[in-house]
Amino acid sequence: MKNILLISFCLLSNIILAQVVTLSPPSPEVGKAVKIMYDANGGPLQNHEVQAVVYELVFGSDPIAYDVALQDKSQGTYTASFTPTKDADALLIRFINDDESVADANDKMGYFYKLHSNGKVINNSNAAIAETVTIHRRKVIIEEQTETAKICLRDELKLNPKIADNPDYLMTKALIARATSDDDMYASVMQYVDKAQAKANANETELMDAAQIAFYAGNRGTYEKISGTTAAAYPEGKAAIRKKLDAFHALKDITLKEKAIAEYEKMSSSDPQYQIGLESMASNLATYYGQKNNAEKLIMYAAKIKSPTTKASMYNNVAWTLSGESIDATPINAKLAEEISKESLNLIAAEKTAMTMKPVFQSKARYGNNMSYNYAMYSDTYALLAHHLGMKEDALKYQTLAVEAYDYKDGDMNTRYAIYMEEAKGGQATMPFLEKMIVGGNASTGMKSQYERIFKSDMDADMAYEKVLILLEKEAKAKHIEAIKESLFVEAPKDFALVNLDGENVSLDSMKGKVVVLDFWATWCGPCKASFPGMQNAVDKYADNPLVEFLFIDTWERVDNKETNAKEFLESKGYRFNVLMDNENKMVQSFGISGIPTKYILDQSGQLRYKSVGYDGNDAKLVDELSIVIDVLLGEQDRASIEP
Repeated sequence: MKNILLISFCLLSNIILAQVVTLSPPSPEVGKAVKIMYDANGGPLQNHEVQAVVYELVFGSDPIAYDVALQDKSQGTYTASFTPTKDADALLIRFINDDESVADANDKMGYFYKLHSNGKVINNSNAAIAETVTIHRRKVIIEEQTETAKICLRDELKLNPKIADNPDYLMTKALIARATSDDDMYASVMQYVDKAQAKANANETELMDAAQIAFYAGNRGTYEKISGTTAAAYPEGKAAIRKKLDAFHALKDITLKEKAIAEYEKMSSSDPQYQIGLESMASNLATYYGQKNNAEKLIMYAAKIKSPTTKASMYNNVAWTLSGESIDATPINAKLAEEISKESLNLIAAEKTAMTMKPVFQSKARYGNNMSYNYAMYSDTYALLAHHLGMKEDALKYQTLAVEAYDYKDGDMNTRYAIYMEEAKGGQATMPFLEKMIVGGNASTGMKSQYERIFKSDMDADMAYEKVLILLEKEAKAKHIEAIKESLFVEAPKDFALVNLDGENVSLDSMKGKVVVLDFWATWCGPCKASFPGMQNAVDKYADNPLVEFLFIDTWERVDNKETNAKEFLESKGYRFNVLMDNENKMVQSFGISGIPTKYILDQSGQLRYKSVGYDGNDAKLVDELSIVIDVLLGEQDRASIEP
């Protein structure tokens, strides 16, 4: 791969290793056209049709994405023209393929450019870049760069000393202080917060800014205190809206929730957050009544939701519950579910064209791609309902849309697809797909059983089936083993010490000499819970091996009594897991985990050797994956013990 252009806007180095991106003029000016030249050769976008997304960075606001067509393709070199608006402070450029599934953003560091006026960097340009690489980084899909941001803020302060008391500047500074554990920076931002609290005539905006600064600094107590005070002082303001919304979601009694939304609707707030809060409450109530098969109240609360994406998501969730959530279950109300599931598809299809809810920081390609994935997910729901209603062709049609969009990587979707295909096209037509899944190591337990049944019914030859299946699985297993071996790494041990549900202290030191599987999860996490039947199979497989330990790290919980919550869940499902309580979320933070389920496997010396994120719905594949890694690591220790 070619070297990456190191663009130093706020950094100390200006070394250029390769001209991947070139701007003309090299120092773009506000309001004047700039020519962008991009060389895709040797990079991730080589052999793709390339587009550009230019983000205008406006300090204190969300980045604004512009889809920019690239022209004059010449042997992998592209050009485009873009004119920054008068409001822009800096530019960020990403290069993408047609659906943004492949991107070049300078190894997720971003191609950034400060804007100039009369040859000089304008005020807020450095600050806008610092804000983007910290607060807005997820919106533009880049890595957090706190040290870069710190230098940017320093450079901004030199050019623009008046920015020192700007709330947006202080929010960025607060986040950097927390991320870098900079006590001096933390003290300076909290000094501003303290002054705002003490100010006798502070308005709502000033107080909410102070609360947000405290939040970014990691001072949750001060954030809650200011928010509470502000909500009381301004009963129809942002803080009050947020407080009422939080109070609504904390309620357990549905009658009280209905009373709360009725009181909320009496507010006369003109803040846009008011409608968002109303729709959140309405969606919650519509979901509740829909899942209780109360069509009248489902429709009543759905009518309060204006956002097509919010309404479509709610309809899909309700339809999924009413479907029984599986092929084998008896639907609660298949007819109602089919109607609202179809409406969810209609809403998403229309939104993909209209883009009424597209955030300013998303490109059209990215938003359209998100809508396509939503449509595929909701198609999976509709296909299940079509199956329950005997609509065989529709079941296969919509499931085909689902599995193709997910590139046949979702095990549950693939399993249903194979069943619908057999129902609509017959067993012989389904066999090639099942064989492909088996050879690729992507066949679930259900798909293997289906293959066996079809094979035996057509061939009536048990031995022939067993021979073919063994050969197919042997090839798949060999590929899987090689792929996993290549993905193994060695990372220094990360210490931990938590208490399990039996009140026992469990630490890294107590696990020495064992291969340890760490599974980070939470009771609200759907994919975590979906993976647990497979995880129980893996636990059972190694139950008699004293050199293997499974630890389930319950983290990021959102309830008060976390231990009771975890115990009740495990008991209701019959899982026999050794659960450690990460109540302060320190272990998940120490391991740098950004999403769950995430699994780490440690070798017998405590080193991190393997990482897996998410769950693809394939229980057999999950057990195989864990078994391969465990056996490889145990084998390493065995070899080490006999080497001279």
